[in-house]
Amino acid sequence: MAAIVDVREHYDRDGVDRWQFDVLQDDGTLHGYVMPIHWLPQVAAEYGLPMDDFEQLLDVAIHTAHVDQDLTRGTDPVARARAGRPVTLHNAASLDEVREAHLARIAAVKASGRRIDMPKPGAKARIPVAAAADGRLEYGEVDAHAKLAALKSRFGPDMEIRTGRGTTTVGEWHRQANKDLDERLPYRKRTRGTDQR
Repeated sequence: MAAIVDVREHYDRDGVDRWQFDVLQDDGTLHGYVMPIHWLPQVAAEYGLPMDDFEQLLDVAIHTAHVDQDLTRGTDPVARARAGRPVTLHNAASLDEVREAHLARIAAVKASGRRIDMPKPGAKARIPVAAAADGRLEYGEVDAHAKLAALKSRFGPDMEIRTGRGTTTVGEWHRQANKDLDERLPYRKRTRGTDQR
């Protein structure tokens, strides 16, 4: 089973703050997942997930990369359960429906063997940490759980982030994402206050 073995922050030239999660695959290879920090409050807004549940937001964000984007191909568990009609942000009847559909897709990804586990406390992975001057990799032990805990401790409504739109806070990004979605998706206006978390 794949697991997160390292966590890093990137402050890229494009002005967007990002996190990178290195995942050790079953075959011993490392795969990096890079996401803008503002992706977590965006996920919370899109699927009505609680902003204070960092682990769930990260779990959904990482596994979303493995959701089949062609929902008409027949692999979508939600479409199969609903007579071929995939449920998306754009056609859902409610925020509850879109959240349940996406969480079902995440569960299907995990059941298919593409599960990525969060790092365990005290577990250290020996992974490449730098390249020597001669090009050889240098290895070191990394405590990904501690590094992830440090990110989590800073993540919250007041955390400042740089995005393509400039500097903002996580909380402001979340509020703006909710406002944008309310304007674009009619069911969100109808159901506001009844099924929003």
